[in-house]
Amino acid sequence: MLGVIEKESARRAASHFGTTLSATRIGAFTLTEAQYRPGLRTGWHWHTSAAFCLVLRGRYVERFRGIALECATSTMVFRPAGIEHLDEIDPQGAACFFVEPTPSWQPTACVRGLVTGGVRVIVGVRARWLLAQARHEMRYPDTATPLALDGIIHMLLAECIRSTHPRPTTCAPWLRRARDVLSDRFADPPTLAELSTEVGVHPTYLATEFRRAFRTTVGEYVRSLRVEAAQRMLSNSDRSLAQIALDTGFADQSHFTRVFRRATGLTPKVYRALPLQS
Repeated sequence: MLGVIEKESARRAASHFGTTLSATRIGAFTLTEAQYRPGLRTGWHWHTSAAFCLVLRGRYVERFRGIALECATSTMVFRPAGIEHLDEIDPQGAACFFVEPTPSWQPTACVRGLVTGGVRVIVGVRARWLLAQARHEMRYPDTATPLALDGIIHMLLAECIRSTHPRPTTCAPWLRRARDVLSDRFADPPTLAELSTEVGVHPTYLATEFRRAFRTTVGEYVRSLRVEAAQRMLSNSDRSLAQIALDTGFADQSHFTRVFRRATGLTPKVYRALPLQS
């Protein structure tokens, strides 16, 4: 019976089952920050609104029919409306920030496919930064906030469409191996020639097929991995910028700052100061 009650509550009110810390409607979007008690298990339910969710702290498992997503601090998830799921909160609890379109929102055709598709974990520093900016606007509003949020949310949607562009469902084992090698060794990656030797193909063929399959070059892929690793360290450790630069494979702190700012729009120092964990 508890699961039925929760399910109906979610269907009518798009409840997040946690304690709402703050919530506001700005334009065609509702922004909510909620925290969840340790060990909470919601039961199966669904929501009438799609939602972008940024995990501010803690950890939880979001279970859908057939899949389970492990969501930890800094994870960003997009969940379409009407998908049945349950949430299992970690023993230490969790807190999340949500951006949800209201019924009055009319998405364009390209966005409609995202909103009505499947659940996704959205990767990339840029998308996470945009949600953090939306949260900042909610917490510190002024007369320009509606305009700022409208721009932020549309940029976020564009970033999500790009980052979730369909990828080949299958690719050659050697290509997956190349990607895995780069993921494991991004701080000190092999050269293209060394990588091609390791996976057994010509360097030119490797570069061409890698870009076709993953929609990025080998070099761009390594840089994105370094920036994402740096982002996690900035949010979750007190290591110095110089040490983070060294640990993630940048030549020095200056190089780290240039690449990070180009990827996120912020310097590492400013990014670290964003109120993401409070």
